[in-house]
Amino acid sequence: MNNRIGRSWKAAGRLWCALFILFLAAGTRSAAQVLPAPRLLSPPDSSINQPTSLTFAWRAVLGATSYELQISDTPLFTTLVYHDSLIFGQSTDVSGLHRSTTYYWRVRAQNIVDQSAWSDTWIVTTLPAPPPSPVPSSPPDGATVPTSVTLAWGASSGATSYRVQLSASPVFSTLVVDDSTVTATSRPVQGLANNFDYYWRVNASNAGGTSAWSASMGFTTTAAPPPAPTLTSPPNGAADQPLTVTLSWSSIPGAPSYRLQVSAGPGFATLVLDDSTLTATSRAVGPLANGAIYYWRVSAKNAGGRGAWSSAWYFATVAGTPAPPVLSSPLNGTANQPATLTLAW
Repeated sequence: MNNRIGRSWKAAGRLWCALFILFLAAGTRSAAQVLPAPRLLSPPDSSINQPTSLTFAWRAVLGATSYELQISDTPLFTTLVYHDSLIFGQSTDVSGLHRSTTYYWRVRAQNIVDQSAWSDTWIVTTLPAPPPSPVPSSPPDGATVPTSVTLAWGASSGATSYRVQLSASPVFSTLVVDDSTVTATSRPVQGLANNFDYYWRVNASNAGGTSAWSASMGFTTTAAPPPAPTLTSPPNGAADQPLTVTLSWSSIPGAPSYRLQVSAGPGFATLVLDDSTLTATSRAVGPLANGAIYYWRVSAKNAGGRGAWSSAWYFATVAGTPAPPVLSSPLNGTANQPATLTLAW
């Protein structure tokens, strides 16, 4: 009898223990079912130009023992590029993401009994790939250009800015121009030295990095325009010059041609002669008018352009031979004239 009573008490005890365990389990499951979804921290939602190695972080959830992270390149998470279902902590490092790609990520909390709902989905876009090297276009390699020139190149795909370097050294040891603020595909350069060799190159940049330098291009600037010639003959202010006169001036080294202007006025508003084809240092001018004043000047030209005018000189031509008088009195052939006559013309 006592044994039966004892066994009954033992059975009742086991029953109560089982009920207690079930109660605890039910309470634990109830707690798990109300795990809130985690709140995402970083990288920020809709962030751009992020590196391809990132730390994804979220706030801790009370009661959670681990977290699950999903990363996808589709907003519905139909394909996963990263999935970790057992993260012990509130962040994890992810590497190997692709450049210029938009990713979607979410997290949920979990414990031994249940999981929370997914967090909000945040978006992150990685850095673009660096742009390719630009291709220089103008001036072409080996060109001869003026001392003011525009450097130009083809657009580099994805580039947001360019850096232009100009140097007198083919290895760019010293720089005449080093401009990294260019956003167009050309850069004007002024004030270069005459008759000088220059080298230039360009690279392209965006948020993802900087390209390699383009091929180096070289050009030579033109020679400086020649100085003004010195007038030599006839002397300034010369008088009684013939109606065809030879004008002469000094030779300018390196100047293959000259321009001569002759005018009847000191301002050269109207021209008697304007000859820019001269290769010698003299020119015969005529026929000119008798008793007139003429002004003349000369400039020289080379590959660098036309130089300044010389000072203006003037000369006067010889006066004209007067016409013969016309006799008027006494009339030709008249007779019986007095011994004292007045001759008139």
